[in-house]
Order: sequence, then structure tokens, then C-alpha cells
Amino acid sequence: MRKSFLTICLLSIIFFQSKAQVSNIQFTQSMDTFQLINGTQVDFWNEDDIFHPNLPIGFSFVYNGNVVSKFGVCTNGFIVLDSLNHSGMWTPNVNSTNQINVLMADLMNTNAGGSIEYTTLGTAPNRVFVCQWKDYGIFGLQFCHMNAQIRILENSNCIQLCYGYNALSGNNGRNFYVGLTGSSTTDFNLRQTPSNWLLSSPSANYPGTGMFLNPLSTLPSGLLFSYGTCPAQGNPFSYISGNVFKDDNNNGTRDVSENGLANVLVHDNLQNYYTTTDTNGNYNLLFIDSSLTYSIHSIPLQYWTISSTPNTQTVNPLTQSTTNINFGLHPTPNIHDVEIVSTSSNVPWPNATVSFFTTFHNLGTVIEPGDSIFFIKDSNYSFTSSTPAPAYISGDSIVWTYSNLLINEFRNINMQLHAGITIVAGDTLHSFWTIKPLAIDVNTLNNKYDHHQAVISSIDPNEKTVSPEGNITNTQELQYTIHFQNIGTAPANNVFIYDTLDANIDVSTFKLLGYSHPVNYTMSGNGNLFFTFVNINLPDSLSNEPASHGSVTYSVKPKAGLTPGSYIHNTASILFDFNAAIVTNTTQNMIIISTPEGIGNINTEDKTLNVYPNPASESITISSKNGLNNATINLYDLTGKIILQKTAIRGSNSLLNLSSLQKGIYLLEVIDNGKQTRKKIAIQ
Repeated sequence: MRKSFLTICLLSIIFFQSKAQVSNIQFTQSMDTFQLINGTQVDFWNEDDIFHPNLPIGFSFVYNGNVVSKFGVCTNGFIVLDSLNHSGMWTPNVNSTNQINVLMADLMNTNAGGSIEYTTLGTAPNRVFVCQWKDYGIFGLQFCHMNAQIRILENSNCIQLCYGYNALSGNNGRNFYVGLTGSSTTDFNLRQTPSNWLLSSPSANYPGTGMFLNPLSTLPSGLLFSYGTCPAQGNPFSYISGNVFKDDNNNGTRDVSENGLANVLVHDNLQNYYTTTDTNGNYNLLFIDSSLTYSIHSIPLQYWTISSTPNTQTVNPLTQSTTNINFGLHPTPNIHDVEIVSTSSNVPWPNATVSFFTTFHNLGTVIEPGDSIFFIKDSNYSFTSSTPAPAYISGDSIVWTYSNLLINEFRNINMQLHAGITIVAGDTLHSFWTIKPLAIDVNTLNNKYDHHQAVISSIDPNEKTVSPEGNITNTQELQYTIHFQNIGTAPANNVFIYDTLDANIDVSTFKLLGYSHPVNYTMSGNGNLFFTFVNINLPDSLSNEPASHGSVTYSVKPKAGLTPGSYIHNTASILFDFNAAIVTNTTQNMIIISTPEGIGNINTEDKTLNVYPNPASESITISSKNGLNNATINLYDLTGKIILQKTAIRGSNSLLNLSSLQKGIYLLEVIDNGKQTRKKIAIQ
């Protein structure tokens, strides 16, 4: 079977190479439904004549006799099927080869919300690549709105150009170049029309007169130009929609008084796509082929069950309605479970102001009437301010009270502390959060959150962190935090974060844990997270450094059954208004059978143990106020392998030579007096 498959692939390539003329590709025209996609955005506001190269199609595709898996996209309405950089010209020339043109003209991203996005939908071997221009403007011409998509179908070598709502101002109009070009300008498959896009004809010469468009022209939304062997009626994109609601009486039907539930995941088994419900419980789940049958189910919140029957609903868009696919969730009665999560804006250093972003959340199924939140700060901190203000402060203890915490409600405490001038690199500051009630809470582990902050010189203010770091078992939960800071020269009105979950992550386990400012998020596709901080008005660091920070924290779990040695990576992209994206560092975890000592969770540790300098180059000093009494010192790399090992002699500190090690991140473990302490060490 494998040999036959390879033979078929080779014959297919030979066939296309023998033709190797885009001018011979069959053209057909039909009507479809233009559906916007949410994908990876490549452009920024006000971009003009910019080409973005070397982007992934998501599968291999034969174009003009060549197998391609990369593309580049230009703001001027075309893509090129290779990995190279190209000109951003808006009119065809001798270099306009291997192009797919959907609206080639002098376009510009001048409209609020305009974008170029791409995504790959579906599963092999029937995937569909989509590149989309959404609400694009035209250079030098106001009040224009251009919407179009290029679609490439994996299994048939079909290329489709789909048009949405397109509007131009003024009567002069513009010519757009539409169609395909081959390896030279003598090989082309372009269209032209003086007015009506429904009555276009092939261009006899290169590049022809193009497709004329002005307010009097005919270009209906849904017009589909197809090149190659394509489905008779296109590949209709649309949505399955419905509502997830709180089924108070557990009858499986939404009654008038029952409200929708926000931020609930909905999953389609066929495509392995996810989406999230909005504030009213409504969802829209994209599908790419109306002839298929989709299996839709809701992923219940913790302590909730699906009450509607059946739990999984099948939908065939050709024979069934794709709307009102609703799911009821019924809560297990009388569950009390509140949790607290906290992050800090930056590492402490002498005389620094450090912001703490703390979120508490009612995971239970009853309204929490009220209780208290305790924070025990490190004595090297002094309290500066907090929103909301604490109920009282006594020494290092700070206390807030809360009341009427609704089911699945999140609330925030944003606090600023000032670090003392006597701390030095290598110190660690320890602070502790506790939220009550404890006596009736079903899971008191999430009622506490500890901060252990190493004093180091500086960190990247826009970074991604993961806990635990390094090696993990297949069942361990990963907690990710994305830190961001406005280091510009003016306030940021909006902040956007794009985060694609690793393929080894079980998307259904996603939980939002905390955030610094009010945030909305959506989950789409196979794990595409999009966080939006709208109207955050984040000050710049020059005018207000402590308030220029923000963060968002969530947790996920690995997929079941991952083999030891499997890696999980994560990177995020942060956008401040219309500025270029800031790409964070990439975190890495590796699945192992069992966690080596010192790499997993630590139950007991020496809170007074310090390591300095950190980052280091030649050596580090390990010290403890409790003394080191024949302590075992292990240094691990991120695969869990012991790199250095030493037994500390009796005393208050020990020196560890690092000069033979490569630059990177290591994990230090100190075992002494029945306590096990670990620290992250950076070697520069």
C-alpha cells in the first residue's frame, strides 16, 4: 500500500510537470458563501506595499509542476507560492511569477479592524488553506472596503478565489488583476472585464486590462472563481451555531429564565476544532464542507454535566439545520470551590516597584456569600497601593474581604509593593496568598498561592513562563503566564495576544486562571488562542513604569498517551495597538516516565536558601541562613540529566564552578536537613 501511494504521488507530480502551464488550468465560476475566517494575522495597520515571505501552507501542493509548501503574501492582493522574498508592487510586471492574484491593486490596510490572515482548515488529506484580505482599503481612496479569500484545496489541486462585500468610493474606479501566473509572464491565466465580474473573459495578452470595479460594477458577495478540478459548487464555508446554557431544572431544554454560560468550550470531533461561547452563551463553529457530518459537543465546566440529550449532536449541513444546536449544563449542587492565582509584573531589585496581579475565581456551583483574602508579604517589601483597597493591614499581613462572588465569576486585586534597598542579587523574596472559606471548600490546594521571587538584575518584560519547568509527567498540569509591558512612548489603547497551543496539548483542558486587566478570549481551530485587552489604555513605561505591565495566566494538560521524550513548546505574539508583533521566548517541557528528584513539584524547601549571582558565568554561591550541613547539590539540564553533583561541607555557603558548562537554563537542586529546594539558574 505504501509503495502504491508513493507511485501515485510520483505520477501526479510527473503529470503536472508535463503540463506545467497555468494557462491550461480549467476555469469555472459559481456562487458560494463568503465566510470570514479567524487565522494568523501577518500585517499591521497602515501597511503599504509590504510582502511577507516564507509562511506555511500546511500541506504540500503542486503548482505549475512544482511541489510547494510555503507561500508569501503581499498587502496588494496576491500570494506567491514559494519561500522567497518578492516585490510589493501593485501592478503585474516581468517578476510577477508563480502568483495567485485575488485583488491585485494598490491596496492598503487603512480601515480599523482590517487584516490579512491565513489558516489551514480540516484534516488530511482534505485540508483547505485560506488566505484572507478583510476590510482592506485602497491607497489614496477613502471609504473603500475590500474582502476576498484565496483558497487552496489539498486533495484536488484546486485553487479558488472567493469574494465578499467589496465597495469603492467615487466613480473613477480601479482595475484589479485576477488569476494565475506561471514561471514566466508568457504563462498566465488572468481574467478581465470592463464592468460586470459575472461576465469576465480570459486575458489574451499579459497582463490584460484587468477587472474593472467602481460603484456601478457588478461584484456580488459569494462570487467564486475556481481553477483546476474543484467541487461543483465550491467548498461552502459556514458555521454551526447554538447556545450553551445553565439548565437549572435539569430537563435538557432551555427555559425562558435560564441564562447562557460564557467561556465554555465547544468541540467538533470530525475536524478537531474548538470554539468558545460569548457572554450570552452563543457559539459559532466553522465548517468547511457541507457534505460532511459533524459531531458537536460541549465540554462541561468543572462540577457540571451535560443535561441535554444526546450529549453529542450530529449535524449534516445539507440535510439538517445548522442553527440552535444547544447544550444544557447542570451543576452538581452545593459545591464550594474558590481559587486564587497571582503573578508579578517584574522581578524585584533594590528600590523597585513591583506590581502583583491577583485573580480569584468561584469554581463552585453556589454563590459565595463572602469571606476574606490574606496576603503575607516578604518583610523586604513595603505596601504602596491596591485596587481594591485592603480592609486592613497589620505588619506584613494584608487582608481584603469579598462578598456575593457569583458562579464562575472572576475578580482582581492589583497591588503595588516597593522593594527595599538592602536586597541583593541572589536573595529570594517569599510572599503567600490565601483565600477563604477553607472549612467547606472541596479543594483547598487552589486556595493558596506562593510567590518565591529571585532578586536578579533584569528580565525581558514581554515573556512567556511555564510552571513546572523542564521535565514533566504525562498527567501534570502546565500553567502558562504571558507577561507584557508597554515600553513605547505613548499609552496603548488595546493589547492583543496570539497564542497557538502545541499539538501535544489537550485543548479541552484549557482553563483561564488569571489576568491583570479585563480580558476577552476566544479559542478556535485546533488550539488558536486570542486574548484581547480592549480599551486597556496601558501607560508607557516612561510615564508610569509600575502601571505599564500586564499579564494573563491559563492552564492546560498534555494529551494522554504521549511517549517519553515528547516535547511541548509554546510561544506567544503580543501586539500593542497597530505596532509590530513582539514574539516571546519559547518555553519547553519534555514528557518523561517519572519526574527526577528536584525537577518535579517540591513539597518542602529551605525558604532562606539563596543563589548568586544569577545569571552567572563562571560560578555561583549557594547560601542558607540555616547553614549547609553535608547538603547534596545537583545541577540538571532541561532534559533531567544531572550535569554536576557535589556534597557541601559544613558551613553557611558553598561555591559551584560552572565554567565548563554551555550557556543556557539549568535547574539547581539542594537537599539538606530533609528539605529539597530547587532554583532556575541562567548561565550567560
